[in-house]
Amino acid sequence: MTAARVTLKDIARKTGFSVNTVSRALREDPMLSDKTRSVIRQTADEMGYIKNNFASTLRSGTSHLIAIVINDISNPHSSYVISDIERYMRRAGYDVLILKSSKDGDENLSGSHIIRIAVTQSVDGILYFPYQRDHASIDFMNQAGIPFVLVDRKVEDVEADVVYCDDFSGGKLAAEHFLSQGHRSFLYVRGPSYSSSQEDREKGFVERLREGGIPERDIHFLSDEILYWPDGARRLATLLKKRGITACLVFRDEVAYLMINQLKSIGIAVPRDLSVIGFDHLYGFFPYLQPLTSIFCPPDKSLGQTAAKMLLGRIRNPSGPFREKKFAVELFEEGTTRALLTAYGPKRKVL
Repeated sequence: MTAARVTLKDIARKTGFSVNTVSRALREDPMLSDKTRSVIRQTADEMGYIKNNFASTLRSGTSHLIAIVINDISNPHSSYVISDIERYMRRAGYDVLILKSSKDGDENLSGSHIIRIAVTQSVDGILYFPYQRDHASIDFMNQAGIPFVLVDRKVEDVEADVVYCDDFSGGKLAAEHFLSQGHRSFLYVRGPSYSSSQEDREKGFVERLREGGIPERDIHFLSDEILYWPDGARRLATLLKKRGITACLVFRDEVAYLMINQLKSIGIAVPRDLSVIGFDHLYGFFPYLQPLTSIFCPPDKSLGQTAAKMLLGRIRNPSGPFREKKFAVELFEEGTTRALLTAYGPKRKVL
């Protein structure tokens, strides 16, 4: 037989306090004495009390629960941003529900469907890592009247709170660095097409190379999917040799690490044979990784905390003006690029 769930009334009978006082103590009401709160909390723990969020939401109109909806949870960059969000939200008194969406064609994992699941849990707000041109999901959140913030990426022609890095300038910064080192033939390893970050980084990279006088024939592209093929490294090595490529920008660090390790296995060394720049600067957050020159926001800027703070502001003021926070980026030189040498020293392009 299943044991009955412990209620506030049960704790009140056990401690001798009123139900209202028990409820306030379990909410950490500072108007109650430390002693009263301690006795009630200890009794609740001993009795196995579990808060009934649904009942609490009905009474207060708020669940103190927010949802994070993301498609790429395995990426260390995403994991770090989520951890940052969770730490901030817990300090603010909110619990966090993490839900994974997908673009693999399964309707049950689509952004819109996962957002519906979040709404059924009576979340107070949603932090959403959107797909490019993901208007359906945003329309649904607007229709449901749920406060939300877009994180890490933009969505074209949408008015919403959004926090992201300046991906376009990041692409230009990588190109500027390579040009200053004398490189003349380049590769860009593309990320997923559903990401606005992919589109902006590529645009910035190509634009700056063109400004630097690099002809189209010396700017090459490769899908990151090829690196996961059994012969991906060989295909990449063939392209590098055939086109004389000496510098490569990779859409994100996670793939840059994969590429560097694959090239190493067939005798191609970074930066001796190929200069590489990634994006996200994972080495700055996870120093057990090998150093990788990369582009990201300055260390004192936090995408996750900024998005969390913006969502709390939207929850408090649902009708306020929309806010956009675009963080400037910088290049973190970690030793995976090098200047090309000539008989006269480093070869540099006059910009």
